[in-house]
Amino acid sequence: MILVVGATGIVGTATVRELSRRGAKVRALTRNPGRTAPVPSVEFVAGDLDVPRTLDPLLEGVDSVFIATSGHLKARQDATVVAAAAAADVRRVVTVSSLAVDENPDGALGGWHAAGERVAVESGIPSIVLRPNGFYSNTFAWIPSILGTGVVEVALPDLPAAHLDPRDIGRVAARALSAETDPAGAPVLRLSGPRAVSPREQVAVLAEVLGRPIAVREISIEQERERLARRVPATVADAVTAARAAAGPVRGRIFDDVEILTGTPPISYEKFVRDHRARFLGDS
Repeated sequence: MILVVGATGIVGTATVRELSRRGAKVRALTRNPGRTAPVPSVEFVAGDLDVPRTLDPLLEGVDSVFIATSGHLKARQDATVVAAAAAADVRRVVTVSSLAVDENPDGALGGWHAAGERVAVESGIPSIVLRPNGFYSNTFAWIPSILGTGVVEVALPDLPAAHLDPRDIGRVAARALSAETDPAGAPVLRLSGPRAVSPREQVAVLAEVLGRPIAVREISIEQERERLARRVPATVADAVTAARAAAGPVRGRIFDDVEILTGTPPISYEKFVRDHRARFLGDS
């Protein structure tokens, strides 16, 4: 049995679906299991990471735990999960971190995830850390602009980054959770897409696949921070935009751990857009 913590988030959802596809028995933790659509071989259960006692019964019979918590809460919430997992004699923990740990460990984003990593690695439970780059799905935030003005406003439009499809993170996670030994012989797996693509290049892909003109307008980092703060806590908006402003070469580096673990190359942004074309066009 595998317990997935953060089961309804972007990475958690991808992981649950991949585990289901592989026929694994999954217990998926969410605050509101009644609001989730059924998934084969998956039991959605209620739990609260701020109420540790709710986790104990959910860990009965669990061999592996997957943790996908938010960066600014990661160390505290992961400590709760890992303590309960240790008490339940869980045999493996796989935790989602961020490539920001490599890029800028002294920044807020890298620091949050590094602290979360330490919780798992120092727990005594065999642990695997996934450090993905950013997600293609972040460009869903452009949909209102694409459908409205036909202009995507973004800071640093020519900054290349080897972002990836969350489905690739799910595929890697499913194998890491199921493997008898540490995948690739390493406790840290760095995940990227197949090539570095800038926001301007992403917009060009969108325009081609959607069959409509889309322009790019550059805005300042401060403007981007203000807009992001409307959707996420201000501390998160500060950390994310500060990381982009201080971006180094790691952000554009291609890693091969996705292909090593899954046997297939990571999904391209072009395929991601084709697969989600209806959503980008406002049809879903």
